[in-house]
Amino acid sequence: MIRLQRSGDGKVWVKREGRNPSGSFHDRVARYQLDATMQPVVVSGWSTHALAVLALAVSTGREVHHVVCQGEPPRLRALCSRFVARPERVRNAQELDAAIRSKVRTGCIHLEPDDPDASARAWRDVTMEVHSVRPVPPLHWVVSGCGVESETLRAALEPDLPESDRVHILPWDGGQERRLTGTAACRRQQSGHREGLLLSPLGAELIDHAVNVALQSSGDVCVVLPEDGHRYLGWW
Repeated sequence: MIRLQRSGDGKVWVKREGRNPSGSFHDRVARYQLDATMQPVVVSGWSTHALAVLALAVSTGREVHHVVCQGEPPRLRALCSRFVARPERVRNAQELDAAIRSKVRTGCIHLEPDDPDASARAWRDVTMEVHSVRPVPPLHWVVSGCGVESETLRAALEPDLPESDRVHILPWDGGQERRLTGTAACRRQQSGHREGLLLSPLGAELIDHAVNVALQSSGDVCVVLPEDGHRYLGWW
């Protein structure tokens, strides 16, 4: 966790999930998913979740299969290829579904990014880590659900919080390309210059919202960044 020094009157604390081994919050989700089964697993697509599953499965000696469509993002493809050099390629969504069903029939478990149970447990871990650094809980949370329903996420973040509107949840983009406009676009540039933070598009929206909350209310704000912005600069 870091504290913003020049934004939000010093009330904004940032939990950087991009410091996880494969670079995103989905490392936590993947760990709980893999812990729940000893069967071979299959993941699909080029996403941060697929990358997390591949990295963790390979590092622990688990059997993992990767099925993908054409038109993959080159940076994520390069990352995933470090773990599964030759994924099974298909031409369209119909063939993708058929390939996954074929793997499941052979005994594999299909791991999807939208796993409410694993995600809720992962969010509880985030809460515990934040509280271990800051004994006084933040008055506000600014997060993006990562596939978790709003009420489940609120309960995981702060079960004793009396006012639910103190948990601010921005829409999750499912790992798709996100276009920045308005103050979030400016905030992304400012965060680099003022705070030394590299932000993904979603991260810029979260930081922008957290700073606005801090300036308009009392108490500290904790914003959880699901990933850092390195890959968006082309470093990955």
